[in-house]
Amino acid sequence: MILIHSTNFQVQHHWQMVLENELNYQISDSLDNVSENSIVLFDAQNPLLSISQYLEHPLKPQVIALQVNPTVQEGLQLLQLGIRGYSPALNSKIHLLDTIKMVESGNIWLYPEFIQAMVTLSSQQKNPPKKADLSALSKREEEVALLVSKGLSNKEIALKTKITERTIKAHLSKIFVKLNANDRLGLALYIN
Repeated sequence: MILIHSTNFQVQHHWQMVLENELNYQISDSLDNVSENSIVLFDAQNPLLSISQYLEHPLKPQVIALQVNPTVQEGLQLLQLGIRGYSPALNSKIHLLDTIKMVESGNIWLYPEFIQAMVTLSSQQKNPPKKADLSALSKREEEVALLVSKGLSNKEIALKTKITERTIKAHLSKIFVKLNANDRLGLALYIN
């Protein structure tokens, strides 16, 4: 069951339109409706109920925090509290449904710009990192991995290396497997 918790009518209406005919949902303004398998879409601007009340609930619902204007700082704070997803509140239908599916399957979902900002932040750390072992990678894969760790997008990497975005994606798939990284952020943290 998806629980919608927002006091913003526009946000609540948007979520209802996305979920209608797709998933079972219920509008909730209290903790009374939480069940063991609940996923809570929580409006991070909600003034009436703290997100920590859901996160500390004994039935441990999976909480996706959605924010009209998401920020990296807020996202980091909410991740430390234990949310399972962080995304713009008025995200498109396909992105919101993908977020829910990722969280349902036990993963954490963060919107791409957040991940990109985290990659960029990790590449700007002042402490010199010890050299990451990239020996399992081909020269081209190493080049792509290093550019990802600097915060470049696939499009930027394609322009810089003069190879297609499709090839970049293929290289990244191999890199993730070889370095046991789950995503771009994990790769950047490994390298940086």
